[in-house]
Amino acid sequence: MAALLFVGCTNRQENDYEAGLKYSKKKEWPQAVIYFERTILRDRESPIALKAMKEAARIEYLQVKDYKRAAQYYQDIIVHSPREEERLDAQKQLAAIYFESLQDYERAAVEYSKLVTSSRVDSERAAYKLLVARSQYFLGNYFQALSEIDEILKLRADQETEFQARLLRGNVYVAEKKFPDAAKVFSEVIDKFPEKSLKENVHLVLSLAYEENGDYKQAISILEKIKDIYQPKEYIELRLKRIKERAHNQPGARGYRK
Repeated sequence: MAALLFVGCTNRQENDYEAGLKYSKKKEWPQAVIYFERTILRDRESPIALKAMKEAARIEYLQVKDYKRAAQYYQDIIVHSPREEERLDAQKQLAAIYFESLQDYERAAVEYSKLVTSSRVDSERAAYKLLVARSQYFLGNYFQALSEIDEILKLRADQETEFQARLLRGNVYVAEKKFPDAAKVFSEVIDKFPEKSLKENVHLVLSLAYEENGDYKQAISILEKIKDIYQPKEYIELRLKRIKERAHNQPGARGYRK
């Protein structure tokens, strides 16, 4: 009798899963998820339930755009999958959902920290730490962001991660209104990554740091260096005009002179 009940339960679970696939192929997403959820509820520990979790997660994330439900399914995969690679992929997806889709930076920092712990490759750990640092930056936790950046720069990070980490340090200083520190960092970034700095508009944020610190001549000098190569050129001309007017209007100013 017990064997017959087990077979019956298994058959119903397989039928629910197949029904979910049928609705998925027809792009009837809500119905598909209903049947995948039924599959899961019949026996969470079964291999077919794990397949249903992956299908439901994919649909909720890509099609329905219900990111909270998608996150829950990815969490279930992490808990129930026996395969390390599968758990790792689900953890990456979970962290990305909290960071990019839900903008829940507190939870994103937690989930990316788990990825840091699980990785033994410096370049991977640095990349995950950068996302932890960005999460802390968006939360206004500037001390924690700077601590993460310090750790990134001790690792063998790839050039892109190092560039982004150094740039984030400068942005943290701007947020803290430490404009001399920000200007120093942005200048170092430009010296070390000249081509990438030009593409990523680092000269503009350096000029802004000088301007906010009241060093209008330096702010203008930085923009003068790139005005013939930056596009659109009109934007640089407007920025130069604005800075010169601001300098002219300062108390005691006699106008801007080259």
